[in-house]
Amino acid sequence: MVKKFTAVLFVLALVVFTFLPGNEARIDVVSSSIKEPAQAEELTLSSYSYGADGQVMANTVYYDGTSSQAATMDRTYETPAPTPAPTPRPTQGPTPTPLVSGVSNADVINMQKRLIELGFLDGEADGVYGSATIAAVQDAKAFLNEQYKNSLPTPSTTTDETGATVTTQIELPYTTNGDADYKFLQALHNTDFSQYMEALMEGNSGAAVKRLQSRLEQLGYLYNGVDGAYGASTSKAISSFQSENGLAQSGIADINTQTMLFSSSAKENSRPLWDYYVTVDISEQRVYVYKWSENDNDYTNLVKKFKCSTGTSSNPTPRGIYKETVRKGATWHHFKAFGNCWARYAIHIDPTGNIMFHSVLYNRKNGKSPTSSSVRALGRRASHGCIRLAVDNAKWLYENITDGTTVEIRK
Repeated sequence: MVKKFTAVLFVLALVVFTFLPGNEARIDVVSSSIKEPAQAEELTLSSYSYGADGQVMANTVYYDGTSSQAATMDRTYETPAPTPAPTPRPTQGPTPTPLVSGVSNADVINMQKRLIELGFLDGEADGVYGSATIAAVQDAKAFLNEQYKNSLPTPSTTTDETGATVTTQIELPYTTNGDADYKFLQALHNTDFSQYMEALMEGNSGAAVKRLQSRLEQLGYLYNGVDGAYGASTSKAISSFQSENGLAQSGIADINTQTMLFSSSAKENSRPLWDYYVTVDISEQRVYVYKWSENDNDYTNLVKKFKCSTGTSSNPTPRGIYKETVRKGATWHHFKAFGNCWARYAIHIDPTGNIMFHSVLYNRKNGKSPTSSSVRALGRRASHGCIRLAVDNAKWLYENITDGTTVEIRK
């Protein structure tokens, strides 16, 4: 009985010692008669503590029931490594809503700006998905499909059981409708978008030329010249673009020219597209033609001065500044309202087309000489509103003034 009581006191003392604050050391009771847990007849106590190195230590006291000796077996356990949490799989977000006809928002504006930059859309980005934007999207898709076809090997051909030749069909990546789906928008806004397909030069025609001209016009190098035919005016516009953008001037739209042209780095034309500015002075009955000056950055070089006849007081020549409506007419113009009356080298000025530059009058088409009365009237008001000129002066103006040239008619 005394032995058991002594053993209990020893165990209690051991427990108190184990859980004293700051005691992180293991309790070692060395005895020559320590038994392993499997050999012990009675398990009397188990306690746990943490060591300085973060390990978990089990302090177990065994008592064999026959001896007053007790022993503590130290068991050190490694802290088990935490089970890693599974990596979450990214969830697929909803597919963006396609841009379609009738939509009007900032996404449409961004798309339109890109279409303008790539030459597929004329005008300004207004954010309205209308007929012009639909056509531009269709053109851009056709361009991407053509690029895709060009990147593939030549389609193979086989013979079917009837002996007919069968060509492998190519599945194009983009539909031909005017909707801008997510796939198309990704390709359109991709910085790796390839602007170039082939070199273009005089004599070429088609959609690629039209796209080239559209971009040239948007940057101020071409005026009313989007017709799909690569002629002299397009070649001149390309040369001007090349000069402005530090490229070799050739008039040919090669890969370097097109890469620059269809990019946000392309520079606008820094000078007017028109060589001349025409002023009609009614009080003086004179026409003045000024040429652009690079030094003055303005039309200051007077190159021609012509005597003229403007409208009478009852049929005055309308004053104003005209530009968009200035265009060449016929080399022989018939004034039906005035009977057998003809004039040469007509240039329309106002929106009605009724006010023109033209030569003095002829009684018939292909006549050898103008009427003497119209020639004598030069220098004073005599017309029904048009601006009459001597034949040679009318011819010079006709051959040198291009559509869109500014004409100012002042008192």
